[in-house]
Amino acid sequence: MLKIGIVTGNATAESLNLVTDAERLGVDSAWIPEAWMFDGLTPAAYLAGRTETMRLGTACVQLGSRSPALLAMSALSLQAMSNGRFILGMGTSGPQVMEGWHGVRFDKPVTRTRETIEIINQIASGERVSYEGTTYELPLPESQGKSMRSPVAMWPIPMYVASMGPANLRLTGEMSQGWIGTAFLAEHADAYFDGYKGPFMQYTSTCTDPGLPAITHGDGTSRVQTVHANQGLGFRKLLERWYEETGCPVLLNTSLNIKGKPIVNDLTDAQEFANMYNVK
Repeated sequence: MLKIGIVTGNATAESLNLVTDAERLGVDSAWIPEAWMFDGLTPAAYLAGRTETMRLGTACVQLGSRSPALLAMSALSLQAMSNGRFILGMGTSGPQVMEGWHGVRFDKPVTRTRETIEIINQIASGERVSYEGTTYELPLPESQGKSMRSPVAMWPIPMYVASMGPANLRLTGEMSQGWIGTAFLAEHADAYFDGYKGPFMQYTSTCTDPGLPAITHGDGTSRVQTVHANQGLGFRKLLERWYEETGCPVLLNTSLNIKGKPIVNDLTDAQEFANMYNVK
């Protein structure tokens, strides 16, 4: 069955009140964005108290801007407030936001994603947190820190990852409960998805290709949007080139832009970006 999700606008009361109207119409989920304006978790808390049935997800919190433990604490709070309806959508963002806004180095994004998920799972399970990774080590060595457990670990924390590169997509399929992606070449959509597909409109549709498990949520759906040949010509050309080089007709375009303009416009840009930040 087709499930409809919406993306909230800004964090004003008027925008968020549209979510309660959407819930009355049967919308399945609401996704709260986070960039360098409003955060994604505060509006989710507001909506947890204003809704009763719809799922609430972040799309998506920026890894590195908060510690894994703080993300787990926030997610557990939102699970309790929403009675288990919260989804922690996360992504590594990009260097413009992480280094320019948060003052955090944008490096090893796949490693940071993996370690964040593993630590959050430890906390949500009620275990004592003890972790030795490349990015995070808990407790800190040669410190007064102690291994601790959360006394309020009553809910699992479903995590969806906004991933783009092959390594991060594989990690998403291996470790998360869902994938957050947005842009899809329209003429290839029928090969992968059933249901309505509107141009430049985000929607949730059922994935039909069992060979692509990483692009689906746990219920077999994926949240995407199609880009037609006569729309968004600059971004359309980027998608076409991506498809030519990789054979994949979908590309996530979130923080790899400045004021809506992509900083990766062609293969040369992509290679320079990959070399500069050690990502693919």
